[in-house]
Amino acid sequence: MRYFQVSERQHVLLEEYKENLRKIVRHLEECSPTMLIVLITPLPIDEEGRQQYATSVYGEKAMTALERTNEVAGNYGQRCKKRRAGRKSF
Repeated sequence: MRYFQVSERQHVLLEEYKENLRKIVRHLEECSPTMLIVLITPLPIDEEGRQQYATSVYGEKAMTALERTNEVAGNYGQRCKKRRAGRKSF
């Protein structure tokens, strides 16, 4: 079995994320027009903790710039927030 770094597999470009949300919500609305759909924004990131962990594991080879930050997560969160009740577009 081959293992990959989780962050490489999980990252989705913002435009792809937006389109995926649109498709998921549209599908759910078609399945049940009365269904309550709740979208949850990404969780805050402990940037300092992630950096400390990376340094503890990789030492001097640890990346100095985090691949996940609250600023980037906020962009994804804004896509969820733009989806308001009764609104059909993002």
